[in-house]
Amino acid sequence: MVTQNLTYRIPIKKTSLQFGYSVMYRKGEDLFLPGIIPDTVLYTGREFSFNVNAIFKSRIVDLQAEYLQANSDTASASGYYALATVKFNAKNHAYLMYDHYTYGYETPGNNPWYIAGFNYLFKHHDIMMTLETGFRERSGKWINRTVLQFQLFSH
Repeated sequence: MVTQNLTYRIPIKKTSLQFGYSVMYRKGEDLFLPGIIPDTVLYTGREFSFNVNAIFKSRIVDLQAEYLQANSDTASASGYYALATVKFNAKNHAYLMYDHYTYGYETPGNNPWYIAGFNYLFKHHDIMMTLETGFRERSGKWINRTVLQFQLFSH
């Protein structure tokens, strides 16, 4: 496996703008590649994937977007998202996200998610509680996914 990533940050007064990318090439045997090929199939061959991203951070609003693509000898998958976060204070953040991922095989799950959420940060981003709900259209009906999540990060 060969990987490369780069991030460039531009500070602008009390805000920042960040751009980045990553690339990966691997040749493997019996790989599990969910989202690219069905999860019931193991893949043997080459895979190349990449992403590009941009992040704007300020005291009150953060904006983030990313595009990714994965290509194998037999399939490909791609997607992108845009995320806007409003920081009411250091502990309370609300966000909206548009998330569209196209699987590398035929599935009814290729429609985008429309997501709204709220984060409560106990200790910066190290300890966080998230409540999120999302909607997407599938086979002519709107489906909902709601998640309550507790995150603990250690460095």
